[in-house]
Amino acid sequence: MKKILLVVCVVMVAVLLATMFVACSAEDYAKKLEKKDYKVVSATSDNTAAMIAARSAAKVLIGNVEANLEFIVFGAKEGSMVAYIKFEESSDAKKLVDALKENDNLKVSRSSGLVTVKTKD
Repeated sequence: MKKILLVVCVVMVAVLLATMFVACSAEDYAKKLEKKDYKVVSATSDNTAAMIAARSAAKVLIGNVEANLEFIVFGAKEGSMVAYIKFEESSDAKKLVDALKENDNLKVSRSSGLVTVKTKD
């Protein structure tokens, strides 16, 4: 009985972890922000002006490297902002976090290639 319970617990933990680590798309993050009444702008395509601007800003912040972005989602409301920036390479994401960590007005976090930037409340 204990072995069966242990196997069930291990399977449940594995399913939980798999669910947590499933990659979210730009649309998922945009919906999340819209539900919280943020005005949202997102870019996922290389040919949009927003993606070109995001790429340029990332290059300036992390140095003279070719930063490949998968998407960027930006939300703003009443003096606060949130940005989700997904890099193809986690090393580029780390460089952005390192570049922004000196800013006392921002809360920056990273999970693999995804960087979350928020204004501090």
